[in-house]
Amino acid sequence: MDTSKATVAYFCPECGSAAVNHGELVGSRASCVVCPWEGSREQLLSHLFTQEQGSSTEMLRLLLEDMRVVYGECALPFARLLSKWGFFTGSNRDLARYMMAMALASFDALVKTRTALEKEKVDARRTEG
Repeated sequence: MDTSKATVAYFCPECGSAAVNHGELVGSRASCVVCPWEGSREQLLSHLFTQEQGSSTEMLRLLLEDMRVVYGECALPFARLLSKWGFFTGSNRDLARYMMAMALASFDALVKTRTALEKEKVDARRTEG
C-alpha cells in the first residue's frame, strides 16, 4: 500500500526562498520573508513533491519529535546541568518538560537561522549585482 502524499511547496519568485507567507484561497496575497517581494499566491513558484509524512503540520510534528528524542538522549547531562544551577530537583516529569522546551526553542532557532542565512545570500547577490 502506497502511503505517500502529494504536497505542494511554495517559493518566492524573486529570491527562491521557501520562507513565504500566503493564504490558501485563490488570489490571496503573498509575501517573502527574505526579500521585499509581494504579490499573489499564484505568482509563487510551486513544486509538487511526494513524501511519506503526510501534511506539512505532520512533517513539522515529526521533526519536533525527532528533536525531542535527540534531547532525550542527552537528558542525564542536562539534568546534572539544570540541577547544578537550581532549575531541576529530580522529577522525571519536570525533566521531560525541560527537554521539550529546549526542543521547541531549538526548532524556533533553526527556522530563524535558516531565514537569516537565506537573507544573507539574497543581500550578498544584491551587493554583487
